[in-house]
Parts: sequence; C-alpha cells; structure tokens
Amino acid sequence: VLLSTSGSSRNLLVAAGRARSVGVTVWAFTGPLPNPLGTFADDVLAVPAKQAATVQELHLTALHILCEALDAALGVTPEHPTVVRTA
Repeated sequence: VLLSTSGSSRNLLVAAGRARSVGVTVWAFTGPLPNPLGTFADDVLAVPAKQAATVQELHLTALHILCEALDAALGVTPEHPTVVRTA
C-alpha cells in the first residue's frame, strides 16, 4: 500500500516497480488522476481533491477502514475498545 498525494513520488514509483517485479500486488492511494503511480498500481484509490491536506485526510480514513477490515477478517479484537465520552 503506497500513499502519495501527487502520485509522482519517485521513491514510491521505484518501490511499486520492485514490488510488482516479485509478484506483489500494488495498491495506491493518490490524489487526482491521472498520475504515474495510479497508472502503475494494480488498484488505486484516487481522491479528486485540489488540497493536499484533504487528500491526506481521506487517505488516513481509508487506511483506518482497511485496517479494521483486516482485523475483522483475522478475528482480532482490541483489548480496550474505543470509549466515546460526551460532555
């Protein structure tokens, strides 16, 4: 899973190329398409926002959802469930 607001970060493009060369599936979270990483990845979540901060906030949200889904698939439960307090 590679995160890039521009989708053109050289180090991530190199990482994606190396991953694919050994058979690893590449998922990319990017800003607006088209961009090199989005084109190169097997799957891409592209946020069509102009502000980098908005792209990053949505990437973070999506990553948390992905982690929750993985935990659920593996049967992992948190030791201390989240407690929501109101005033």
